[in-house]
Amino acid sequence: MSQSALQPNLPVPLTAMNLLRDIEAAIIGWQSALHRVVSQVEALYHEGPMIDGWLESKGYDSPPSQHKGLPTNRQRSPQPRSYPPQGNDATAAFYYVCGYTESGELWSRPCPPEQVASVSMAISRYQKLQELLRHKQAIERHLAELAQTILDFHGRVRSIGRRRDR
Repeated sequence: MSQSALQPNLPVPLTAMNLLRDIEAAIIGWQSALHRVVSQVEALYHEGPMIDGWLESKGYDSPPSQHKGLPTNRQRSPQPRSYPPQGNDATAAFYYVCGYTESGELWSRPCPPEQVASVSMAISRYQKLQELLRHKQAIERHLAELAQTILDFHGRVRSIGRRRDR
């Protein structure tokens, strides 16, 4: 809120107008922030696929670990791929992309080493998406709360005006 809106020396109508301007500036700022976040979300979708999960590295004979206590994430999972190591590769590290199904069950898929970088980027994009969506929801919540407050105040102003006109 601007200092001028709260200065006790200003006449009441000027204080009210300054407060309304401050509220308008806040709304414009939140709407601009919301527009930026929506644009960032759209750009993120255009960057490439997203995976709600994580990568693990294990020996070929070791299955991915069972992650107990991790939050349930709900998003599409990658398609399973066959990835049998051949010859000397059988003792090499084996990568898994892991996550949770919508029902909370752990899933894992083999991830060939040459795909680790792209899968890692897809996981990073998903995490960025979640951050942007939380920010978007917070801005929308602020705007909704302010809209409700203004509606309530508008009703009071109309009620006062009707009583005065009688």
